[in-house]
Amino acid sequence: MWIIALLVLVGCSSGQKQESQNKNETQENKKDTLPTVSNDSVYFVYPKGGEVFIIGKTYNLIWKGKTDTAAALFLIDSSLESKGVSVSISDRVYDIPQSGSEEYRFPQRLKPGTYKFQLGRAESQYFQVKAKE
Repeated sequence: MWIIALLVLVGCSSGQKQESQNKNETQENKKDTLPTVSNDSVYFVYPKGGEVFIIGKTYNLIWKGKTDTAAALFLIDSSLESKGVSVSISDRVYDIPQSGSEEYRFPQRLKPGTYKFQLGRAESQYFQVKAKE
């Protein structure tokens, strides 16, 4: 009986060690893959949503909150969003500093449509992008 209890105890202990080790490895992997901006610490001030932007023009994007390090800014096409974020990214700007704003020029190759920005996990509301008038 003592042998069975000892085996169960040793089995639980090694299982807990393995679970703890797996949890630590998962957390280490997440450090490498998580965006550097969290949704609860950063939010967009501009665009607020509903704006109309013109392809080829430059606008000042503004957000509040703090980023730990530079982050990436993505322009997400709503017409492709249901297919997955990586497919719907129409433009990317890397190494956005912690300044709280960024001058962004809508690329000439962009098609008119409905878009939103994503900075780390923070997302703006949807806005329209139109061709030059």
